[in-house]
Amino acid sequence: SISKVFGPKTKPSGEEVSEMYALVQCNGGRMIASKNIQYMNERIRNKDRWVGALKTFPADKFLLIDGPADPVSGRHLGEAIEEVLGFNVIFLNDDIGHWPQLEAPKETMDVFFQFHKKLGTF
Repeated sequence: SISKVFGPKTKPSGEEVSEMYALVQCNGGRMIASKNIQYMNERIRNKDRWVGALKTFPADKFLLIDGPADPVSGRHLGEAIEEVLGFNVIFLNDDIGHWPQLEAPKETMDVFFQFHKKLGTF
C-alpha cells in the first residue's frame, strides 16, 4: 500500500489513505494508473538520454528535497544525484519518506523558500 513509502513515523491515517485513493479515482484516474507505472520501465530505457539532459542543466538552479527513508527515491537517489550531477540535495530528517511535502510540510517549505531566496527568484 501507499503507506510503505512514507517514513516510519509519518505514515498516513486510514482516513488520509482513503482521501488519497479518492483523488486517484477522480475523473477516471484509476483507469490510467497502469500507464503511470510504466515510468519504472521508461527510466531504465531512457536513463542515458535523461541523465544527459540533466547534465546540461545548471546545477546551482536545481534542488531536490529528499526524504531519506523513501525506499523508492530516498537517500540512495539523492546521493547519486549529488555525485553524478552535482545538484543541490537537502536531506530532511531520517524519518521522512517519499512525500516530504505531506510528511514534513513546514520543513519542506522552509527549505524551498530558502533556496529561492538564495537564487533571487522569490
